[in-house]
Amino acid sequence: MDVPSILRNEAECLGTISPRYPHTSLSDSEITSALQKPVWPDGSAQTICNVAQGRRDICFVVSDATRRTAVNRILPLVLRGLRERGCSTDRIHIVVATGIHRAPTADEIEMILGHDVARELRGRITPHDPDDESALAHAGETRRGCKVRLNRRAMESDCLIVFGAVSYHYHAGFGGGRKSIVPGLAARDTIALNHSLALDHEKNSFRRGVQIGRLDGNPVSEEMLEGAMLRRPDIIVNTVVSPDGRLVGVASGHLDAAHRAACAMLERCARADISEPADLVLATAPGARDWIQAHKALLNAARAAGPDGLVALWAPCPEGLGNERFRMWARMRDIP
Repeated sequence: MDVPSILRNEAECLGTISPRYPHTSLSDSEITSALQKPVWPDGSAQTICNVAQGRRDICFVVSDATRRTAVNRILPLVLRGLRERGCSTDRIHIVVATGIHRAPTADEIEMILGHDVARELRGRITPHDPDDESALAHAGETRRGCKVRLNRRAMESDCLIVFGAVSYHYHAGFGGGRKSIVPGLAARDTIALNHSLALDHEKNSFRRGVQIGRLDGNPVSEEMLEGAMLRRPDIIVNTVVSPDGRLVGVASGHLDAAHRAACAMLERCARADISEPADLVLATAPGARDWIQAHKALLNAARAAGPDGLVALWAPCPEGLGNERFRMWARMRDIP
């Protein structure tokens, strides 16, 4: 973003913070190579093809249209590999992890999966519904007492493979990984209980440990992981995608270990050190569909501002607020 000339002339510009993503997307051969090097805590070499071999009912989980995952680059390669192993795609069903977002449109499903995959698996693509009791199943209870109910198809599948992208998240620390299950595949009441851990109602602020880029010591993120482990995916694939949609990183393997590996890739591209707090921060969220998505840029930008600093955010938000309940968040005083 260009700094307006009036500001350049009348104020000291501390600098422009920009990500450092690679300039080119991964090639198909580079993606395939990355998928052949899974990340498991025990050093296992189990790939997607190994995990899916011989399974009767395979459930793929993909993110909805509110985030870029480049899964349309990954899925054709995965399906080709499965077919080469003799695994029929007739065994595969896709669940779109919406959390409490709206269901994707037909055009959005094609955008998420790619035209060929959407056509091949037509009739076997189901958006998650957090309010459909018949489509939910009890998974268990966390140590904090949260009853976890998840998408029934995912719960009962013979093989669960989760695709997602890592990104910075204002209260989960990072997107992707655990977050594709809770809240992605969770019941509305499970999601509400999890998200309530973000708030210290007495102080009208976020709880200690709840912040962007933090997994450990973050009660929201730790609860998400515990809930997701009640139906741990057989394998995950997490991507790193640049703001303009280029696929620049891939990690697969264990739910937590592969997620952390992808988060480390993101950190190398997008984390920035601030030399000193600014009085004014100009920020943009040009791709934000609604205020729920746009405000994440606001929270990031606020970390660069001083105690009495101001943040000016430009975001189009063509779909408006996104959720009326979000008005409560807009009244928060303290941002970690």
